[in-house]
Amino acid sequence: MDNIKFSLENNARLLKSKVSGYAILGLCISVIAIFSATLAVSYQMTGGISLEGIILAQKSNIALIILDLTPLVFMFWGQSLSSVMSYTAGAMVVDQTNELRMQTSELALRAQHESSHDSLTDLPNRVLFVDRLNQALSAMRGREGKLAVILININNFKELNAGFGSYNADRLLKQFSQRLKCTTDDPMTLARLGGDEFAILHPHIEAEKDIYAIVKKLQKALAINFVLDSVAIDVTATVGVTFYPDHGKDEDTLMQRANIAIYHAKQNNKEFVVYESFMERECPNKLILMSELKKAIESEQLLIYFQPKVELATGKIKGCEALLRWSHPTFGMMNAEKFIPVAERTGLIKSLSHYVLKQAIDSASKWRKNGVDIELSINLSAIDVIDIELPYTLESLLSIYEFPANLLKVELIESFYLTDRTRAIEVINRLAALGIKISIDDFGTGYSSFIYLTELPINEVKIDKSFILSLNEDSKKRSIVDAMIKLAGALNLNVVAEGIETMQHYTILKSMGCKYGQGFYFSEAVDAESLQAIVKSEAFLPQKSPEALAAAAKIHALSN
Repeated sequence: MDNIKFSLENNARLLKSKVSGYAILGLCISVIAIFSATLAVSYQMTGGISLEGIILAQKSNIALIILDLTPLVFMFWGQSLSSVMSYTAGAMVVDQTNELRMQTSELALRAQHESSHDSLTDLPNRVLFVDRLNQALSAMRGREGKLAVILININNFKELNAGFGSYNADRLLKQFSQRLKCTTDDPMTLARLGGDEFAILHPHIEAEKDIYAIVKKLQKALAINFVLDSVAIDVTATVGVTFYPDHGKDEDTLMQRANIAIYHAKQNNKEFVVYESFMERECPNKLILMSELKKAIESEQLLIYFQPKVELATGKIKGCEALLRWSHPTFGMMNAEKFIPVAERTGLIKSLSHYVLKQAIDSASKWRKNGVDIELSINLSAIDVIDIELPYTLESLLSIYEFPANLLKVELIESFYLTDRTRAIEVINRLAALGIKISIDDFGTGYSSFIYLTELPINEVKIDKSFILSLNEDSKKRSIVDAMIKLAGALNLNVVAEGIETMQHYTILKSMGCKYGQGFYFSEAVDAESLQAIVKSEAFLPQKSPEALAAAAKIHALSN
């Protein structure tokens, strides 16, 4: 803004300077003209040029007297025009500066709104909800009264989405959010946390009965069928509630226990449950992990392993996939599938993803310095894909670790298309604009839609291991895999087969034209140092003896 203002003011000064310059030039020309004309008249009158002749010419010739006034005219014209131009330019600078300031302010407000609101429903998102919850908790400390967190989960939403399609599911979510709005008013905050999950924050209540009244109002609003194109749809929801200070004094605990209340309600076919301590004893481990995951990120109990990705035709390692593991003190080494849903439900997914991105890119950067130049694939959750700050984060990390964007690939699960589609498309396009490649993970197992294959800048699809493991025995799955490979080829997409564990898997996929593969047949996931050694030695290529493969498979089965 200051630079633009300086440029406008500088242009105004230059314009004023040019006007003044032209006025001075006119003044000089008029003086020369007067002097020349006076000499000519003097010569004509006296037959020579002398001081007396010049004075006589000036006194006796009226034309010269008029000509003598022209310098004054030029001086007056220059000063007047310069003043007018200065005033006009100044006014233009002020007007344009104000206009630019307004436009910048509007853009900043719009960006702030988009980063804190759900683009589908325009409700506050998880980030804003957590921020307001923390503010409310700070305000409540030392005061009487209670604070309530109400989590609302739409029942069977995945089935609704599969049955009616993602477009109609979005329409349903909009209607659902409108009905929730009718049950809330100031100072409450209604938010969409993601997918089928909503939340209400009541920052100050006198008694629990106030919340019961809100929940009854909510249930009454949802009792009326939703209508999509004249089709009546019965939509129900499960509600879990926690109170400050009864059930927790911080955001993590209140959100975790509200989730536990929802789990208890669903297990017991109830629509509404207030958290009680006994519920934790009947909850699965993943809910217990909620309170431990944040500490695990901070204490670096989380580890990054890498599984090689091999070109089937040549046996060369072309890339690797970063896989997250949790070295849990009680449950041992845990795969990401066991705790990523926990991170998504507790709002820790952003910090968890940043940790993985940072560690994986750092490792890949070190490989390059040691002569290992391969592609790095990193998994993103559905929540990551709607984070508008993600492109900036990745751009910054790539710059810090000096890692080329064209060697980075992000893997998305198909369910990302069920979240905030508009924002997801925007984020994915921005990642592609940076040069980052896009891959669809577990292709064919989620809520498949061929639309996103044409709408998005996708470079690769990964066939899920559930199709590969029974490739030898199941002719239907073999036909499906063959069709997937042909479809990807028609769309100029690379294909990666996951879960290749035997020579038969490898041979069949290679004959089908599958370009890349990964799995136990090549290597299990290993740490960064081991992967570097593998790539340099090419120790895990497909050309292993059947005896060695059988022995390795036996060890693998025993370890599992």
